[in-house]
Amino acid sequence: MEKALIYDEKIIEGFLPFAITDYFLRYTQEKKQPLLHFWQLDKTFILGMKDTRVNDLGAGIKEIERVGYTPLVRSAGGLGVINDEGVLNISLFLPNPDKKISVDAAYELMTQLMQKAFATEEEPILPFEIPDSYCPGKFDLSIRGKKIAGIAQRRLQEGIAVMAYVSISGNQKQRGEIVKHFYEASLKEDFGKKGYPPVNPQVMKNLSKDIWTVEKAKERFAEVFCQWQEKQPDVTTLKEQLMKKSTQEFLNENLEKMAQRNEMITELRRENNAL
Repeated sequence: MEKALIYDEKIIEGFLPFAITDYFLRYTQEKKQPLLHFWQLDKTFILGMKDTRVNDLGAGIKEIERVGYTPLVRSAGGLGVINDEGVLNISLFLPNPDKKISVDAAYELMTQLMQKAFATEEEPILPFEIPDSYCPGKFDLSIRGKKIAGIAQRRLQEGIAVMAYVSISGNQKQRGEIVKHFYEASLKEDFGKKGYPPVNPQVMKNLSKDIWTVEKAKERFAEVFCQWQEKQPDVTTLKEQLMKKSTQEFLNENLEKMAQRNEMITELRRENNAL
């Protein structure tokens, strides 16, 4: 009997979560079964491809490193987000045979799961764009008008990854300030222009520091994921699958692609450190 597939990845550094994302996109197509991936990164500023086209990327990278964060460029488009031990990434993978699931339908599903997991009568979670948040989008999730999570998508053939980054704990105002300073340094007089957000650290907040920890949030979302599928959780199958030789070869190939994609960032970091 099929079970609800879950993979929980502890805090790591580097490109591995992005390589695993591409693998799970392929796996969910092959098995025709949804799966859930929790992951975190240590003090990392994840840049979208659009962020690499700012006026002065070197100045922005210098600002990121000045505050002790590591910059990297992900394979998807969009804009930058912050990761640290208080931020949880939730990736929902969906098989999409015949490509029947629309972009908005996939976003709406993740929104509904987030609402069921974390919303309360006193603090409902609503989807609408917070334009002066970092990485704003149509399906920003907010409580009392302040953003707690953003959602992005990655599609590959007949697989979908719907990815939410959720601010659980820690200094969310400081995270917003780091992103704001990156754009101020890299855009200069064009801050808030050319499709880049005029980041205001005050418009974002954590889920609820009095109730949620990252571990509790994972437990709750996994429970909702299993209820949605009406299945018991399976936390071993994906772990075993990732250890297979063929999977490791796939991951290594994708890690190399990520390293190549980040060559420009690596060179800028080298230049900044040489100054």
